[in-house]
Amino acid sequence: MGLGSTFVDVFRRIIGISKEPPIATLQDTAASAPEAAADEDGEDDEGDEATSVEDEWADMQAFVARCEAEALDLAGIDVSDPASYWARHRQIEAGVARGRSRDECAREAGFTDARHWEWVSQYVQTKWSELIRHESRAVIRQKAQFLAASERGQI
Repeated sequence: MGLGSTFVDVFRRIIGISKEPPIATLQDTAASAPEAAADEDGEDDEGDEATSVEDEWADMQAFVARCEAEALDLAGIDVSDPASYWARHRQIEAGVARGRSRDECAREAGFTDARHWEWVSQYVQTKWSELIRHESRAVIRQKAQFLAASERGQI
């Protein structure tokens, strides 16, 4: 499973269109997430791969639009500056690595709870992703600037 597939699987779990239980659900929304289309045999064929990625990209863009329509509180993260996201990410992960709860670390970083952090994290990661179309297939990946900001923070 590649980075794009992993990213999309987590995204699908967050918005509740995966076969696995959702990580979180949107609060106070009238419309529910669209149901995921599945093949009859439950497996992707190579011919379906590009269409599947295109559908996943559309789902990701719908998630971004929904977050923006609901004015998701970014808790001070500047979506145009990936370094601000990665600094907060490192802060939360460092606290978790020291044995503290994710909720506690998220609250100390300015979020309501761990679920709020997960929404913001997914939103920022989606905003910094792109759909790349090749001749026979499409892939979703994070933009180079986003990945570079992560690497700069680890030095």
